[in-house]
Amino acid sequence: MKYSFREFCKLDKEEQVSLGSLQEDLSGTVKKKKMKQLEDLLKKHDWFYFYSDDPRYYKKGTEEQSVIRKMIDEIGKDGMKLYKTYGKKSGVMESVKA
Repeated sequence: MKYSFREFCKLDKEEQVSLGSLQEDLSGTVKKKKMKQLEDLLKKHDWFYFYSDDPRYYKKGTEEQSVIRKMIDEIGKDGMKLYKTYGKKSGVMESVKA
């Protein structure tokens, strides 16, 4: 169930913690900005970091993936669609429909 910020604030602390983060629809301009940021991250992302023998590259890739995942969660379906598109372009998501 989605709550507005005002409704979320009215819930008791225990309920807020159990729900985790607040999922609120982004406005058009904010969403466009976030989508652009996500696209920039996806273009620079090393999609094969998990194959690296060097722990520094693995750690960097894991951190990038975490940031990307958070942005996708903020944006919603459009963010996931963009992620799948870039994953497919890089060759790591061959069977996924974008």
